Amino acid sequence: MKGYVGIKTPEEYTVESLYELMQREGKFELPYEISGQGMMQTIQFPLNGNNVIQIAARKKSISVSVAKANKLKDVAIWAITDGWSDVFDRSKKDNQGLLETVAAEIRRITSGK
Repeated sequence: MKGYVGIKTPEEYTVESLYELMQREGKFELPYEISGQGMMQTIQFPLNGNNVIQIAARKKSISVSVAKANKLKDVAIWAITDGWSDVFDRSKKDNQGLLETVAAEIRRITSGK
């Protein structure tokens, strides 16, 4: 599936422990930060436009995906264009290379598959 990479890890991670590992051992070209709270907490890499690479960690599973940074703005644009904004939005496809690069580095530092 485009725009998403799932990683299974030998150890359990939380968003906080993964963030600390990323800071300590990761080599990322993009800036990143923790966003959200509780179950909605993720690590985000801001991208151009209205997109982010979003990383969620739970137990031995990490998901890396391209998501909308501002969902309210995205819904408004979708409503104004009667859904056609999704047809012309190439941003997920354009960011696939960055997503795969970030996922590869996450795999490397966590020994994930």
